[in-house]
Amino acid sequence: MTETLDRADPVRMVPARRVRVAVAHDQAGRVENDLRASRYAVEDVTYARDVTFAVAVGEDEVERFADWVATLTAGRARVAVGEDVHVPG
Repeated sequence: MTETLDRADPVRMVPARRVRVAVAHDQAGRVENDLRASRYAVEDVTYARDVTFAVAVGEDEVERFADWVATLTAGRARVAVGEDVHVPG
């Protein structure tokens, strides 16, 4: 087992925030495609009255991410910044 651990590459984790992006169903497909094509990690998708994406965003990128989502959805998305998380960086 020690030999296996010696060969393992360390993964650097960086602080991030979990951001929830809620959009109407008619926007969800395009938003999901754009999110998955971006560098942001989509952690979960919830389908209810709206579609909500939980996205891990670097702490220093939250404002830029919110602006990008606003542009992407013509201001129709609701963005809520949530808890602290860590993501590979």
